[in-house]
Amino acid sequence: TSQTDALGGARRREGARDPVDADESSAAADGILRHFSLLVLSQFVLFLGVGAVIPTIPLYSQAIGLSSSVNGVVISAPALALLLVSRVSGEFADAARKPAMMG
Repeated sequence: TSQTDALGGARRREGARDPVDADESSAAADGILRHFSLLVLSQFVLFLGVGAVIPTIPLYSQAIGLSSSVNGVVISAPALALLLVSRVSGEFADAARKPAMMG
């Protein structure tokens, strides 16, 4: 089945998409993909850096004379800080967010 266009005369199928809407949708999808790719790349670089540094921490700390127990504290400190701070910072972020950003 088809409909008559509001401008009079041009007929199109029901459910047919406007080419302009398709172009805008494609551009939006490309923008989202570009931002997502940047996010994934930055996470990869971050994990690559952490993966390169963590194995060298015990070697460095032994070279400067720290004990094995202090090595454990140094390696576990970021995880402990995340555990202690994440709830408070999450509550702050929830309280401070702009409602217009939630859609």
